[in-house]
Amino acid sequence: QFMRRYFDRPDSPLPEPPSVVCGQTPSRENPYLFKARTGAPHAVKFHHFLDAYRPLETNRNVAIFAEQAGLFRQLSSKISEASPPSESPMSMTIGQCFATIVYGQLVAENLVRLNMPESITSTIFSILAGDLNQLALQLAALPDIDDAIRQAALQMVRIPETRAADWKFIATLY
Repeated sequence: QFMRRYFDRPDSPLPEPPSVVCGQTPSRENPYLFKARTGAPHAVKFHHFLDAYRPLETNRNVAIFAEQAGLFRQLSSKISEASPPSESPMSMTIGQCFATIVYGQLVAENLVRLNMPESITSTIFSILAGDLNQLALQLAALPDIDDAIRQAALQMVRIPETRAADWKFIATLY
C-alpha cells in the first residue's frame, strides 16, 4: 500500500524522526509517532527513498544497494500495472524486496548518525545487496511471470564489492 508513495512522491521538508539508538529520544514511546500524521496509506509522507544513501554514496556496496533500489522502483511500477493478486507469490516477493529496501534506509540513516566505520557499512550493505539479489532471482524464477518483469528483476542482480579487510575488521569485533 505504501510502495507508490514511498518511491514516487517524496516530501523533502518532512523532519527526520529522532533516533532511539543515538539517544535523541527516550527508549519508551517515541513522541514522533504520536505527532506523525495518520490516515489513509496514500497520505503517508516519506523523504525521497535515495536520500538516506547520499551521505554514504562513496561506499561501493551502498551505491550498489541504492542502484538496486532504483531498479526495484522501476520494476514495481511494471508490476503495479499488471496488478497481481494480493496473496500471490509475486506479491509476497515484492513485499520482501520493499521491506529490505526500507530496512536498508533505516540502517543507512543510523550508520550516518552513529558515524560507523566504513568496513561496517560495507559489510552490512554487502549482505543487504545479496538479499535483494536472492529476492530478484526468486521473482524472476516465478512461473507465468511476464518477460518484461522477469528481465527487470534480473537487472537488479549486482555483485557486492566487499574487501577482505572489511570482513576481517568485522571478525575482530567478535
